[in-house]
Amino acid sequence: MLRPEAFVSSRESLDVHSIYAFEGTIGQGGYGRVVKATHRRLGVQRAIKIIPKRDNAEGIRNEIRTLCELHHPHVAKLVEYFEDAGRFYLVQALVDGPDLAELLGAAVNDSGHTLPERQTSILIRDCLRAVAGCHARGFVHRDIKLDNFMLSS
Repeated sequence: MLRPEAFVSSRESLDVHSIYAFEGTIGQGGYGRVVKATHRRLGVQRAIKIIPKRDNAEGIRNEIRTLCELHHPHVAKLVEYFEDAGRFYLVQALVDGPDLAELLGAAVNDSGHTLPERQTSILIRDCLRAVAGCHARGFVHRDIKLDNFMLSS
């Protein structure tokens, strides 16, 4: 039986920039930043989380191992990762929609009304399922906020 981590490749000997063309920052947080990138040969767009190693490189490696095993419909899939002397690069599926903060802001700004109750309950349920899926694998997200819940279109 293949283990989930068999599908996620580590590219410690390759330069991430030789594989992906970085197109700009799409998010920033205390943990690092996220850039939009395109695979140079395949043309596939991805989100790449860039995390400085700082003092906790082994802790980040443990998180990478956890993410390799995390397959959840509401969590962006880890495709591969790269590592150089100073950073980790986590390549994930690019979610093509707005984040939850943008959605809620647009709903209020456009109409002056809130989202319908049914739509709100589905969003909350899916967010909680994503967090529960992470916790079930021992992964604790330390920066839960509306901006970190991406919505597919």
